[in-house]
Amino acid sequence: DEKRGIEPLAPGLKSIKDLPQYWQVFKDPDNPAQGRIYGSPPSWSADEILRTKMETYQLEETYDYFNPGSDTALNTSLVSAYEKGEPWVGYYWDPTWITGKYDLTLLADEPYNQEKWDA
Repeated sequence: DEKRGIEPLAPGLKSIKDLPQYWQVFKDPDNPAQGRIYGSPPSWSADEILRTKMETYQLEETYDYFNPGSDTALNTSLVSAYEKGEPWVGYYWDPTWITGKYDLTLLADEPYNQEKWDA
C-alpha cells in the first residue's frame, strides 16, 4: 500500500494457485511451519466449500485453515491486520462495509466447473 508506505510482500501473488509459494508471508502464529488462511465461521455453508478448495488446491500442505468462529471474529482479524499493515489471506465477500472501506486484493480463481466439483 504505497499511500501508507507499505512495500508489497507478495507482488506476484495474483491467484489462489500462487498461494503455496507465499505461505511464509502469511505465517500461522500457532504453527510457524505453515501459513494461515482465514476461512468462514464453521456454521456457514461457505466453510465446506472453502475446505474443499483447500484440499483441491492442496493448500493444506502449506497452510492451516483457521475458523474464526463468527463473522465478528473474521471481520476483526481482517480489519486488525489491515490497520497494522500486516499480511492477511482468507475468505471474504462483497459488497460489505469492509470491502467498501479498505483496498483489498481479490485473488483469481478458476471458474466454477460442476464436473470438477463432483470429482
